[in-house]
Amino acid sequence: MIITNGPLRLDVDEYRVWMGKQRIYVATAQFRVLQLLMQNVDHLVTHEQVCKAARGDPGMDRMDASEVGRNNVQWIRRMFRNWTDQEQIENVRGIGYRLNPWTDGTVP
Repeated sequence: MIITNGPLRLDVDEYRVWMGKQRIYVATAQFRVLQLLMQNVDHLVTHEQVCKAARGDPGMDRMDASEVGRNNVQWIRRMFRNWTDQEQIENVRGIGYRLNPWTDGTVP
């Protein structure tokens, strides 16, 4: 299954990510968080959902999971900055994140 948001493509079956024609290499936790955000474009995703997607380890303590989720969202934000000046991931203070639909036409 392929999920798209503008020039961003995510191949769920092969664990691959592309921005335009350029392949982007991501860690498993980053992939899972990006997948969650892309499956919910323009919708709120809670901190709990992000943590659950990032951790993958049901034994991880909640505080560690929260840090892992936040770190992965920050990494994805930095990755997006290579292609756009727009803030693609909106922080909904105290609740979670929202991945905005891609509107900037610039892609490598």
